[in-house]
Amino acid sequence: MSDLFAAWREVAHISEITGLSVGAIAALIAAAYLDPTIRKFAIRVIILLVIGYVSGIYLYHLGAKDKQAQWDEANAAADKKAAAHDAALGASIHATYMAQLAALQKQADENQQQVTEYERTLKSTPACLLGDEPLRLRHH
Repeated sequence: MSDLFAAWREVAHISEITGLSVGAIAALIAAAYLDPTIRKFAIRVIILLVIGYVSGIYLYHLGAKDKQAQWDEANAAADKKAAAHDAALGASIHATYMAQLAALQKQADENQQQVTEYERTLKSTPACLLGDEPLRLRHH
């Protein structure tokens, strides 16, 4: 039963590719099988259909290959354009914000230096000048 369904599906597929209806293909097959006078004509038409079918599949394959090559080329161009855009954006960000980042880093270094000096004074004095609260927060 599955072989019959597979054969029917193949006939339906051929009819979709060639544009002939399933009924026309079935009529040609029946004519080739049943009527000896039309058999030569039916066999020739079936051979032409097979040649057309194989040619169609081959041309479809060539078209798909060309289309894939075009997609690959377009994707490569898009990747190149995206890389150039990313590089330009990185340079723009660097030019815009590096001065601000340098200033913030300088301020952070100065703050760290003040903290270090303050901790050094804490070690030399017995108690914190701000009271016990800052020390309590620091050790927990």
